[in-house]
Amino acid sequence: MKHTFTLLVIILGLLSSIQHSLNAQNPRLYNSEHGLSSSRINGLYQDRDGFIWIYGENGLDRLVGNHFKRFEYREDIPTSLSNNSINDVFMDEHKQLWIGTGKGLNRFDATTNRFEHIKLSELEHEHHRFSISNIIAGDKPNTLIVSTSGHGIYVLNAKTGAVDLPSTTSLQQLMGTSFIGTLLLDNRGWLWAVTSHDGFKVIDLKTKKLVNINQTPEAGNVQTGQLISSLQSDPVTGNMLIGSSSNGLYIFDAAQQRLRKPSDPNLQTKNIQSLLVKKDGTILLGSENRGIWVFDRTTETIMPYDVPNNAQVDLIHSKVHDLMEDNAGNLWAGLYQKGIFIVPQSNSGFEYYAINNNNSGKNRACISAFAKDKQGNLWIATDGGGLFSAKGNDLNDVQEKTEGVACNSMISLAVDGSGTIWAGSYGHGLYCSRDGIRFEQPDYLKRLPNDKIMSLLYDENR
Repeated sequence: MKHTFTLLVIILGLLSSIQHSLNAQNPRLYNSEHGLSSSRINGLYQDRDGFIWIYGENGLDRLVGNHFKRFEYREDIPTSLSNNSINDVFMDEHKQLWIGTGKGLNRFDATTNRFEHIKLSELEHEHHRFSISNIIAGDKPNTLIVSTSGHGIYVLNAKTGAVDLPSTTSLQQLMGTSFIGTLLLDNRGWLWAVTSHDGFKVIDLKTKKLVNINQTPEAGNVQTGQLISSLQSDPVTGNMLIGSSSNGLYIFDAAQQRLRKPSDPNLQTKNIQSLLVKKDGTILLGSENRGIWVFDRTTETIMPYDVPNNAQVDLIHSKVHDLMEDNAGNLWAGLYQKGIFIVPQSNSGFEYYAINNNNSGKNRACISAFAKDKQGNLWIATDGGGLFSAKGNDLNDVQEKTEGVACNSMISLAVDGSGTIWAGSYGHGLYCSRDGIRFEQPDYLKRLPNDKIMSLLYDENR
């Protein structure tokens, strides 16, 4: 019988690669053991191309396929990051990535993997760079608003990186030139800015005037000495949620046009570090040493965020410094001193199995293909860990298959009518095994025009 195989070269979508590489169906924790620069996470960001960036006190990581690519400051490389303490990451409308470090603003060139150091003021020089707090899009196209620790706020042209002096001067006259932290531009055109001395300030960018925020008596004077940690706009109510690390949650009531406290006493003193409104409207609060909470906007009460099948981390006693929902709806939590905790959008009906070659209990590779042989055994190809087989469907007894295989990057699998197992690799061509034990590469397989075998299909009709 003549066997015909169709070989397809598939260009995997970036987002698909990202989701397959780290999204197990059960919640997972990733830390420095998995390649992260540090478990001291400051924030998470997914850019317009689908890449996920993780940043903290020891550099910047980008998730690429099934591994983390690290970017760091190198004294001997002028085009490296200007500092390893990363405070913010933002991609503008031109798909330029901006990085706020403890020593200056950087712009990343993805084609060369180089960083350009952007100068905000004549006060900056090689040995004195501003610490960047936050970077957001401005109220006009092609503009950025950048806050700094100790030097106020700046407006930039996103294309050129040049400072817009008139706009910057106008905002600094209203905002001052001290510590400016988190920024948020709401749909009214109001710029909310956290400050070190005034709690927060609000500027109407249309009129270039400060907005006077009325407060209820129980709210106290939040704009004096309160440690504001996070800002989030609720698209359902139009309210502004304001997280405080010293005095719980505040709400700017859009209907009443005043600042107030929610009724739940549990929210009066909770140390809130992060806020997130998910795509389905759910509001999540990340706290210091008290995990993640769900905020009910109707009753203004909270309840613990339930994570099914979580055997990875003691979430209720974690420091949740950032929360992010990716394009696929998975929840990412930056747990300070623990790493990244990922909760898949749905894990109902799935169980997690580690496929590895060292019995560590952790996945060492990306699962790329499955096939069933004539004996009913399951074959598993991994990109980075080689080939494995399981007797029947027993994934608790997975055996590594290395004999005759010179590559760990196995991408595709197929079983033909005679029971021969075919395995395609990335970079080492096509292998076959007639006995399910030893693989070989006959001469006729070595003459294939491409050694990257992305897909295999057995044609039963030929």
